[in-house]
Amino acid sequence: MRDSTAKVLRFRPRRGRGGHTAPDLGSRELVLEWFERHRAPLLRYARRVLPARESAEDLVQDVFCRLLDHPDLASLNNPQAFLMASARNAAIDRLRKLRPQADVADLDLRPAGGAPLDETELASAIGSALESLPDRCREVFVLRRFKGMDTAAVARRMGISKRMVQKHVAAALAHFDAHLRAPD
Repeated sequence: MRDSTAKVLRFRPRRGRGGHTAPDLGSRELVLEWFERHRAPLLRYARRVLPARESAEDLVQDVFCRLLDHPDLASLNNPQAFLMASARNAAIDRLRKLRPQADVADLDLRPAGGAPLDETELASAIGSALESLPDRCREVFVLRRFKGMDTAAVARRMGISKRMVQKHVAAALAHFDAHLRAPD
């Protein structure tokens, strides 16, 4: 069994980490032992929370590969709890990436009265809504949605975090929705 487990769980050096070295043989053996003991419950959990079976298997593989980077495996008092927490955090990260982002195209562009706006009215309403946004929020939205810059580029250009860029875009979309639905 140990040979087949070693083939399933291969050490993969991570890119972008300076000075990364392979774990010592004792750490690898400990991870292989934990892999044999805790893989099945982690896989059941991952299959319950992730949409695709392959994603669940990849997640469990990644959890154990990351475990190889842990500086002191022997100090972990409860490896099962540590592994479950790692699997939960990795699943949350994956689900965030899968979650669809709201977009202007998703908005219902009918005012509260019900009749759809024609192109001229719509352009005027969007322009008015855009102008009424706070300056920073408007700048982020224009860079992200109209200029086509990705989140990281907008964050770098404006000196803010990627999460703040996402919050500005979400706030702008909510503002557009409220502004376009408001009765005249």
